[in-house]
Amino acid sequence: MVLKTPEAFRLIGRPVPRLDSAEKCDGSFVYAIDFVLPGMKVAVLARPEVFGASVAGFDDSAARAVPGVHDIFEIPLVRGSAVAVVADGFWTATRARYLLEVTWDMSGVERVDSAELSERYLQLVRSPGKPWLDQGETSAFDRSAADSRIEAEFEFPYLAHGQMEPLGDHDPQ
Repeated sequence: MVLKTPEAFRLIGRPVPRLDSAEKCDGSFVYAIDFVLPGMKVAVLARPEVFGASVAGFDDSAARAVPGVHDIFEIPLVRGSAVAVVADGFWTATRARYLLEVTWDMSGVERVDSAELSERYLQLVRSPGKPWLDQGETSAFDRSAADSRIEAEFEFPYLAHGQMEPLGDHDPQ
């Protein structure tokens, strides 16, 4: 395989016009959260703060009083459970979710903090094991012959993704 020369590049290093910039800047762009069909309902979840916890009980009387709320019920998760609020729109459902009073059952949930998890991960990284990728000729590489060596550790928080829409984890009031 022969690599392209920079002169043959069509996209890299060339200005590419953004077709969505104006709409994103003036607020008219329709994100998934803005998309509405006739009669469409939106559901949001009240999830436990700890993975694996379940709903022990909930008081939804204040949430059901929000105009536009249609139903509130418990749903199973992969582990544990959550409470779903179904309403006419995202912000209505979110407002009602914050009015829920949920009691969580934490029995059987592993109780660890971020520092303990980081330490566990470091132990796993430093433990000998099978190489993730074993490809190519590395026998000629001798670390002991290097003039200098740079070592660094980087730690980043877990981020599932970087969505542009609101996560709904703030009180809309």
